[in-house]
Amino acid sequence: RFVLASESVHQLLPTIRSRCLGHTMVWPDPDRSVAWLQGHGMTPQQAGTLLRAAGGRPDDALQFVASGRDPATWSALPKAMQRGDAGVFKDWTPMDAVDALHKLCHDLLALHAGAQPRFFTPGDLPVAGKAGRSWPALTDWSRALAKSTRTMEHPFNPGLMLEALTSQAKIAMNSVHSGH
Repeated sequence: RFVLASESVHQLLPTIRSRCLGHTMVWPDPDRSVAWLQGHGMTPQQAGTLLRAAGGRPDDALQFVASGRDPATWSALPKAMQRGDAGVFKDWTPMDAVDALHKLCHDLLALHAGAQPRFFTPGDLPVAGKAGRSWPALTDWSRALAKSTRTMEHPFNPGLMLEALTSQAKIAMNSVHSGH
């Protein structure tokens, strides 16, 4: 017997799915996760921020802290990107930065569509101008981030890569809807 775990069961080939017994695993509810993280020395506010940053996964929230990143930096990330401040990524790996930017882009697209953000609080996200953010700019940014994940292991200059990623974020976040 084999145990196959997947977050994207729909992407498994039908021949594989047809030979499997399904069992849905759910993440613990947020209150229970926050309490667990508090047991690891976090305040309720830190635990809540890190739980959002990790997409609701308590183990990933704990790894976030273990990697040297902190909740205050996570909360400051969106507005730093809007200003084009790559300093927020000090000591982050390019992979961590791309992951964070994917989450930021997701939340900006969600807000633009009238949904709630998943990874940041609404207060952490910069307010769009009167005309609103540009759908094409945000979707182009999302595609560029997806493309950049293919080259994360390439020995590019990490500092230059982070500067380029920050520049992409600033352009997308400050682009306005043209009204056409």
